[in-house]
Amino acid sequence: MSTVRAACPKPAAQMNATYADDTVIEWNDFYENGEYERIAYIGEEAMPKLLRRFFERHGAPESFASIGCGPAAAEFALAPDYPDTAFYGYDISEAVIEDNATHAAREGLSNMHFDVASLPNLGIDRRFDVVYCLATLYFVDGVDDSVNALYDLVKPGGYLIFNYPNRYTMWTFDAAFEGSRRDLFHRVVDGKNLLSYERIRHLLDANPKSYWKLMDAEALPFVGRDTPCVYLRKPEN
Repeated sequence: MSTVRAACPKPAAQMNATYADDTVIEWNDFYENGEYERIAYIGEEAMPKLLRRFFERHGAPESFASIGCGPAAAEFALAPDYPDTAFYGYDISEAVIEDNATHAAREGLSNMHFDVASLPNLGIDRRFDVVYCLATLYFVDGVDDSVNALYDLVKPGGYLIFNYPNRYTMWTFDAAFEGSRRDLFHRVVDGKNLLSYERIRHLLDANPKSYWKLMDAEALPFVGRDTPCVYLRKPEN
């Protein structure tokens, strides 16, 4: 069974992980204690390596946006080696955005920029060569609008990379998760924010393809039919 690492330090009654007003407070509470790990919550150390492989194969973008960046593990791993790429990280939590900005300044990473934003109404007025959204749609209401909002951020000729919950994710989480972790992923368990290749194709009028396959990552232990991750290239015109 593939796995998703859940950042869930609080009891279920305190951690209602939806993108509603009270969620801002809860995620801030989580990040403000400063005890979280700066890791990718899917794939951990493998995700920066896969993203680096994407840059190597498809060219380093001039601009890169991570939506729901959390502690921005992949972005911090790549930014020192790609000084000409502007990395933008957005998250619902003011606390993690402030922490990321402080860490970037301390490391002298002037090509990293952070701001508060949340799906589906991001309020971001720029466009990017690569838009990246990992381990975020599990927690979002209005998943159709969120996918459209992500695609709208992509420049013509650019890429959107994102993972999402599907029916297999729902079945896996329903069987495996209890207590606070089940509550954290309750929208997936309840089948309220599930997607599929067909649904994405309908929403964007574009053909999603497997990011795992593109990056030769299909044999990695966290990759399975319950952890789909896709990429789309936006037409030039």
